[in-house]
Amino acid sequence: MAHAGHYSETLGLRINGNYPFMQLTLIVSQQAQPSGFERTDTVTANLTDEDGTILGEGINHYLYNLPLSDVELQEGDTLSVCVHHDMLRNPLPGISDIGFTLK
Repeated sequence: MAHAGHYSETLGLRINGNYPFMQLTLIVSQQAQPSGFERTDTVTANLTDEDGTILGEGINHYLYNLPLSDVELQEGDTLSVCVHHDMLRNPLPGISDIGFTLK
């Protein structure tokens, strides 16, 4: 349960060398209860530059921190977050971890 306030959100993503694309598009759906807050964001992450150089931090696994919109939560809210990809290939290889930070 959250304390009332304004929070910054970040989506953490870790990929390995098996990820086959230069970008990744994610759909992030959020819902807070009991306040009834709902939002869906589309996040597109550039994972490599045009030359194929990896833009993330790391050696074998590459970390990306993707900022999301800020959120205002009410006292007692419980926030549910659902993340799924919007890519043509399924299953999508090379994604090792997805995380969510609320500060």
